[in-house]
Amino acid sequence: MFPYPDCGSAASYLSLDATGRYYSCHRTIGEPGFSMGSLEDGADAAARRDFFKSHHVDMQEPCASCWARYLCGGGCHAEVAATGRSGCDYIRGWLDHCLRTYLYVADRHPRLLARGDR
Repeated sequence: MFPYPDCGSAASYLSLDATGRYYSCHRTIGEPGFSMGSLEDGADAAARRDFFKSHHVDMQEPCASCWARYLCGGGCHAEVAATGRSGCDYIRGWLDHCLRTYLYVADRHPRLLARGDR
């Protein structure tokens, strides 16, 4: 439905609360900024599209200028709304470690990454 999903929130799924309101995910139930329509009126396609566009990593700061934005996808929308981007340094560090480890293994032990019989 939407290009480049960084998470399924509002793009490939919605959550429904006990009153029949749709929200972008189970972690955003009850938060007005994450409302996506109702069971009675149906999911609000424009709200979903606007939410997804405004939460894409190319539309947010500091994501738009971060080297890891296409690997982390901007993080969990609910978590960022609740606590900010305090986990960015951790995520970038972990991604850096994983990429360096991959390069090390590819250089020194390429057979470990080969497909087929080993």
